[in-house]
Amino acid sequence: MGKYTKKSPRFFENIREIDGVKEKRCTQCQEWFPETTEYFYMRNKKKPERGFNSECKKCTTQNTKNYFMKNKEIELEKRKKWKEENKNKNLSYMHKSYQRNKDFRREYLKEWHNKNPEKQKEYLNRHRKHDITITEWLACKKYFNNQCAYCGLPIEKHFA
Repeated sequence: MGKYTKKSPRFFENIREIDGVKEKRCTQCQEWFPETTEYFYMRNKKKPERGFNSECKKCTTQNTKNYFMKNKEIELEKRKKWKEENKNKNLSYMHKSYQRNKDFRREYLKEWHNKNPEKQKEYLNRHRKHDITITEWLACKKYFNNQCAYCGLPIEKHFA
């Protein structure tokens, strides 16, 4: 067991029950929150019997950001090393993330294109340099039924 057990009076200073709802006090900001996953992270997801962290999610997130900013170079190096060692995991994660957020990304890009028409034109012009003839281009369009080869949208809707 840790330093403070459930028998310790210190334990009961940060936990209470009001109207049948268990509440826990964040040790960082000293605010009371319901003892749920909405407000606190689990100590160990695989062992939920270990309970919740002592800090609320907001404080934990802020502490993590502060730590990252203080140790940015070290943390970026760790991430880079992890990505190199776990390329398949990382690719799998990125693919799943892309699939989950497909509609959000599409809407975000559409909004970005509307807000930045100059950058969009510049990007298109920079990437339009192809070494194919008009005949080859028309054959390519016919092969994909006049739809985008990447997302499947018809040409009319693609640039709308």
